[in-house]
Amino acid sequence: MAGSKAMAPTGPFPAVAFFRRLAALLAFSCVLFPALPSYSHDSIGSVSNAIATVRGSRLDYFLNVPSIMRAAMEGAGLIEEKRITQYITSRLHVSTSKRECRIISFDAPAPQTSGNFIIHLVFDCHEPINDLRLSSALFYDIDQKHIQFFRLAGYSNPREPISETILTQSNHLFETSDVHSNVFSIFSKVYSYFHLGVEHILRGYDHILFLLCVILFAPTLIETIKIVTSFTVAHSVTLGLAYMGVISLSTNIVEPLIALTIVYVAFENYFSKSMPGKRWLLVLFFGLIHGLGFVDVLKGVTVSKNELLLALFSFNAGIEAGQVIIVVFFFAILTYLRRYSWTPVFLRWSSVTMGLTGMIWFLQRTIGYL
Repeated sequence: MAGSKAMAPTGPFPAVAFFRRLAALLAFSCVLFPALPSYSHDSIGSVSNAIATVRGSRLDYFLNVPSIMRAAMEGAGLIEEKRITQYITSRLHVSTSKRECRIISFDAPAPQTSGNFIIHLVFDCHEPINDLRLSSALFYDIDQKHIQFFRLAGYSNPREPISETILTQSNHLFETSDVHSNVFSIFSKVYSYFHLGVEHILRGYDHILFLLCVILFAPTLIETIKIVTSFTVAHSVTLGLAYMGVISLSTNIVEPLIALTIVYVAFENYFSKSMPGKRWLLVLFFGLIHGLGFVDVLKGVTVSKNELLLALFSFNAGIEAGQVIIVVFFFAILTYLRRYSWTPVFLRWSSVTMGLTGMIWFLQRTIGYL
């Protein structure tokens, strides 16, 4: 009978439609996210240490290059001493207020038992050095996240710093008006580590994606604050313990685990269709893993024992400041989007995209460490 005919389906079965969308989002993720800088820690996040001493018109510059950067340099074709010399001298510039200083000596890289190697350069500034300007663009073309801990020290006692700073790609200049006066303040040290913390979180796309995932379905500002606070407490604990050497876990394990935290939360968002209750407990647990990911940069910087806590608290404060910027930015956008009826569906499929991105990162980091 005509009235009893079953209606033919007008579109693909729900499962088929889901996997079609999933395939499209996977293709989108594969195309988009490898194009982002540092998408899977392709940027190494290496740390080098440099000490400069002044005597008369002469400046001695000692650069301690980590083994991981040495391997990256070899991968970039910087193997022969001549090429290394050209590379270093073209990216390191020293001057005073009166004139440019020239390199008069370059010692061959000296391998250390740790796998690091030491480079020694001597600059001649033609007349006694009183003020100093040093610009270092070393290694940023090999590793965008490279950090150099630079210390100006006394010639007779190189272990006693006159001034020190942290140089990065966005902050690669060191200046002082008096190379002999120890006017290096606690404030400037705090600022250096604080700036390093802010820069680290703002360039840590995996941490940013995790934060976005966990607040995506937060219904209120209070719930968002609760989630972010639990993340802060957790990563601060493991950051501190790992920095003090109480706990230790290989980067080969930590980095893939960080990617998996994104995968888990993202797909939980999709299948739950709303934020699960007590998410802050889950974030508290996952935050412990992320804290271990923060510590590598700080551990690579040479710090005297009496400055360990200062460096730790300043760096962590910088991470929190950057985290606040990220959360406020995304919370404002999410609040605006919730006015529209299509937003829940959009957020669910955004979660799938984030989850696939986390899976790509996990595979890249796992395969890369094998």
